[in-house]
This record gives sequence, structure tokens and C-alpha cells, in this order.
Amino acid sequence: MSKVGDGPLSIFHDWPAERCRLLVRRSFEALPRGGRVMVHEILFNDNRTGPFAAAAFNINMLVMMTGEQYSGREIKGFLAEAGFELKECHRSVCTNRDTALQNKMRTR
Repeated sequence: MSKVGDGPLSIFHDWPAERCRLLVRRSFEALPRGGRVMVHEILFNDNRTGPFAAAAFNINMLVMMTGEQYSGREIKGFLAEAGFELKECHRSVCTNRDTALQNKMRTR
């Protein structure tokens, strides 16, 4: 996997769930112990009933791309399956994007 850079990871909405899991596993394998991943996405609430920005963008992703919007719970699950542990999670009040920092705490 090539280096993406030092910016936030905002790619989950581009892919179906299985591809997201693969990308997260590869990211985990590429990072040194203690490395971090920052996720910056428009997130559904855990029930996938809103907010409106996530639902509206999800329609676009479902019609135009192969991906969809996910809830924070779903993305946390992708990351936990790969071995990441949640460090911080911030719901945005100024924008429609939320941010989560994940740490690589153990080696597989």
C-alpha cells in the first residue's frame, strides 16, 4: 500500500464495507506500533437515521459510486477488527464531518 500522506483518512465513503475492511487491515499492517490513523468522514448516527448531511451524501454515494456513508459505530468496528483502539472521537458542531483518532496498540 502506498503512503497516503499525513492528512486525515476520508476514504470510507468511497467503498463497500469489505473494501473498507481491507484498507484498514493494510493500514494497520503498514503502521509501526503506536502509529495513528485519523478518520474524517460525514457520519451517520448509530441508527443510520441522520443527520441530514450524511443521508443526503449517502444517496449520492449509492447512486454514483460503489460506497456509502457509515455510522461511527460501523467505522469503529472496521478499525477494531484490524486491531486499532479508539484514542479520540470528536463530533463536529461547525462542519458536517466528524473526526476520530485511532492508535495501533498491538501487533498482529
